[in-house]
Amino acid sequence: MSVMTVGYNSRVRRILVLGFGLLAVGVGVARGGGPASPLPLPCGLPQAQPLWIDYADGGVPFWSTIFARPGVVGAASNFIVPPQLRAKGAQTVYFDMYLNNRVGTPSKPADPAVIQARADKIFDIAVTSSGCDHPLMAENELFGAQVPTPWTPTTAQYRANVLVFLQRLAERGARPFLLLSNRPYTHDQASDDWWREVAKIADIVPEVYFSGPSVSNQGAVAGSRRLRATMRSRMEDLIQIGIPTNRIGMMLTFSSTPGAGGRENLQPLGKWLDVVKWESLAAKQIATDLKIATVWSWGWAAFNPKGNDPDKPTVACTWLWTRDHTLCDAPALAGKQLDPSLEIGATLAAGTMCLLGKTPLLANDVAALSRLTGDRDLAFSAEFQHAVLVEAQAIDPKEIARVERNAILDHFGGSRAAYNTALARANATPSLARLILADELRRRAVEATLRTPAPTSAQLQAWYATYETTLARPVRSSKPEPWLGAAKTGLAIQGVAPGRLLALDTGAKVTIDGVEVTALGEAAPLGSFPFAQAAPAIRKAFINQLKGAAFATWIRRRQNQSLGSLTCQHDQQPQPEAVDLTDWAPYLSLG
Repeated sequence: MSVMTVGYNSRVRRILVLGFGLLAVGVGVARGGGPASPLPLPCGLPQAQPLWIDYADGGVPFWSTIFARPGVVGAASNFIVPPQLRAKGAQTVYFDMYLNNRVGTPSKPADPAVIQARADKIFDIAVTSSGCDHPLMAENELFGAQVPTPWTPTTAQYRANVLVFLQRLAERGARPFLLLSNRPYTHDQASDDWWREVAKIADIVPEVYFSGPSVSNQGAVAGSRRLRATMRSRMEDLIQIGIPTNRIGMMLTFSSTPGAGGRENLQPLGKWLDVVKWESLAAKQIATDLKIATVWSWGWAAFNPKGNDPDKPTVACTWLWTRDHTLCDAPALAGKQLDPSLEIGATLAAGTMCLLGKTPLLANDVAALSRLTGDRDLAFSAEFQHAVLVEAQAIDPKEIARVERNAILDHFGGSRAAYNTALARANATPSLARLILADELRRRAVEATLRTPAPTSAQLQAWYATYETTLARPVRSSKPEPWLGAAKTGLAIQGVAPGRLLALDTGAKVTIDGVEVTALGEAAPLGSFPFAQAAPAIRKAFINQLKGAAFATWIRRRQNQSLGSLTCQHDQQPQPEAVDLTDWAPYLSLG
């Protein structure tokens, strides 16, 4: 077996051990949903995700001047405005303003016997209004989304009515969207199951409303961070219980009615337009990061005198312009009241994409990581992970040089030329390799602080049986070694012990980090050695992999916690991700 093969198989073994270790100790698998392929949309609607939908019914005085144009998808209810929107190039979906008229309320649910007929009736109306035989239908809105279980009998009947109503719409060919005015209760099996049943036949759209003055007072950077964090949190409520992202949307409001969220009397207009821009940019960022299906805007209508606002056309135009300059000419309409800059973050040094504390995320590093991974977004996440680790753990440069020498000795027989050739084949440079090795050292240091359950004898026996073909050999060291289970004699197992030990002749000696190790016998499959002889090293391997799993959880949590302190050019933040760069260069793994 070549030295390179040993290195590669060590990496594979690390992955396999981790997977088996998690199963063996019974660690629960997260129920979280994830990015899902966009669901196809009917009747010529844009297939890009997210679909942006703006409320543009007859209650919006300026629907014909702002929303009736190509590129806009308007939500409306009647038979008059939608055809006119479409005639001017916009597209339409149906907005059912009064879900309570179909299903009742939590305190007074409708008779279950009437639900199907009511669903059929509103479906037929939606088909005519939207001009689409498979209409998208916004259902406004679920009452009591925040109510915990167990539900009262009337609430349970109301929830059952809602589910039957949505199911009937879906059976008829609609794609329903259930709007939520409150944060959904997702803290037990019964409630979570109900949301998952809804997501099988409808989209779930939390209404995420902000107070304009509150966001404005925080300023562009902190205000935008708050917007993103809140939007992300509201989407994660559903993602974490298994709702796929192609069934999740978000609705924002630009109301002028006091107490309803939105402008809340914010003056002057320029401050409100700033907040509108920040909301648009934040929605684009979160929609891109989480791959949610839809973003809706609301609040353009004036349902009472307090909601009248002559600035709304300018605000709506700014909302459209920020996400796509071709949709409306906001600078011309708003004039000096609009700051046309979309630069949200602080001014950063040239070549710096983001700044976390004192640690920059560098464009050159992201470019180098992109060449390694073949994925720019993944590279950006990896650079963010690197910055989080740098902020969390200092590393002695001498240690980096040490583990680099060991990698060359373990996997390339001491040949730096062979090492450099392998790096070039992986589209990596020696400097990038040292960055990866440094982060491997940081990972080890963090893992040492993480607690994991002690493995049982049965788990170790199962590991031994599963990986009986893994190479091992008996060795003796001059000092106790961790990979021997803190002993001086035992088995050096492939992927756990230094790789060069498996290539030694029997009786040969090698010094590793100042410790002399002697090969006592030939390398052979692990299963050919007694379990008692292998147990200390197996225990160490098992714990290493549990630590690796704990680290993956830790680094994701730390990245999410760090988003609020991250300042980026163009307000473009990386997606938090646990990225193992040794997947592309296995010989850089420290096990």
